[in-house]
Amino acid sequence: LESINLSGLASLQLVVLDSNNLTELDLSNNPLVYFLAISNNKITKLDLSNNIKIKYLGLENNNLVALNLSNLSILEYDENNDLLRVKEQSRNLKVKKENNVYKINLKDLDGDIDLSKVTLNQNENISFDSTTGEITIKNFVDKIVYEYNTQTTVEGMNSLRVTLNLVEEIVKPEVINPSTGNNYDVKFLFILFIIAVGIYLFIRKKSMFSRHN
Repeated sequence: LESINLSGLASLQLVVLDSNNLTELDLSNNPLVYFLAISNNKITKLDLSNNIKIKYLGLENNNLVALNLSNLSILEYDENNDLLRVKEQSRNLKVKKENNVYKINLKDLDGDIDLSKVTLNQNENISFDSTTGEITIKNFVDKIVYEYNTQTTVEGMNSLRVTLNLVEEIVKPEVINPSTGNNYDVKFLFILFIIAVGIYLFIRKKSMFSRHN
């Protein structure tokens, strides 16, 4: 299951959609939901600000980079009595070095992410632009961790901890293959060679003509 529309089920109270391929879920028209289990999906963001009755929450193993729990105040532990699995999220990303630095933009992960809710510890190696969402890394690291303010008063759930696991994408050097004719340097050298041969033949022919006369 990759998508689902629950907007017409205003009286819906239980949502169990574990282990699917959902990338998003809109529960803004389901204010009576009190049990939400959507673990093991690919959801990148979730807004539960209209679902004030939610008590049980299972979100582990998603791709969450943003979470809004602004009106939740009675959230209880999830079915395994462990909110830690809700507030910890991770995502794998490939990065490659360009102009001697690595760059990640949080807007590429979620175009609607509220950057003002992001807290990322910066140092000499890692910098974060809270205006554009761009993270710049000078020397490769295998992970970046940031906190996202979920805007709830529920103890232990006021921030979503997101770990970006980084894999360096090695850029292979370009191999020049003259037989392909696709390399501009090879084409240019070939043209110069043809011009040089033409000039040589022209001069030689002119010299031979001069000697005969």
